[in-house]
Amino acid sequence: MKERSKFLASAGLAIIGWAVLGSLVEARRDANYREDPLVVAVVEADLASRHCPGLRTDIDQFRRISANLGMNHSDFFNTKRSAETTSRLDALRKQLQVARDETCAGLWSAYGASGWKATLLRRA
Repeated sequence: MKERSKFLASAGLAIIGWAVLGSLVEARRDANYREDPLVVAVVEADLASRHCPGLRTDIDQFRRISANLGMNHSDFFNTKRSAETTSRLDALRKQLQVARDETCAGLWSAYGASGWKATLLRRA
């Protein structure tokens, strides 16, 4: 019985150690991971199309980018994001709540017909 208790205790410690190691490795990976700037641009443009009156996603351009990156819709919007990107998108959501018109104008400048980042938006 004593042998079994020792085995269970050591197995439990090994499992806990493995879980801690996995958590540390994932946190380090997340801290060092950089999202593709084009993916971030697509997500930002999508936020603009959802929150800015008169702006919509340019579907043809979205499809071209998706094909070039080998990604589908869920890859853009359901994938876990890096901490940096999550923070950036949260800040953009707050800006859209606080100063929608100014933020929408900036997003149009970045992603509109003559966008300086990429053409991802169109006027509705």
